[in-house]
Amino acid sequence: MKKIFLLVMLVVLGTTVTLQAQTAKDATIKIKTNAYTAKSDEILKESLPFVKGVNSYEFCFHSSTITVNYNPAKTTPEKIRAEIAKLGFDADDVKGDEKARAKLPKECTTPSTKGGCSKSCGSH
Repeated sequence: MKKIFLLVMLVVLGTTVTLQAQTAKDATIKIKTNAYTAKSDEILKESLPFVKGVNSYEFCFHSSTITVNYNPAKTTPEKIRAEIAKLGFDADDVKGDEKARAKLPKECTTPSTKGGCSKSCGSH
């Protein structure tokens, strides 16, 4: 019985260490964009969380930045920027797709003094 208990404990401990190692492999990138409003965040929310390797993102209206937590084994900063650009938004030095940008509501790419953050972005 002690051997079975010890074996179960080793498996649980090994699983915990593996999960912690996977978390440590995650990376974060901050991307400057020309998205400005809650509507922009709604558009990002329809696509960005579904990009392979993206774990989460935070959009800060005040600084017009998108902070993305991702798994570098599954995606790259270049791919993330390209996905944002497909939506019509600039992503650092990657220009937003012109056709997609033309379809965006005007408020999405027009600076405003209104706005906030999808979460607490620390830029206030």
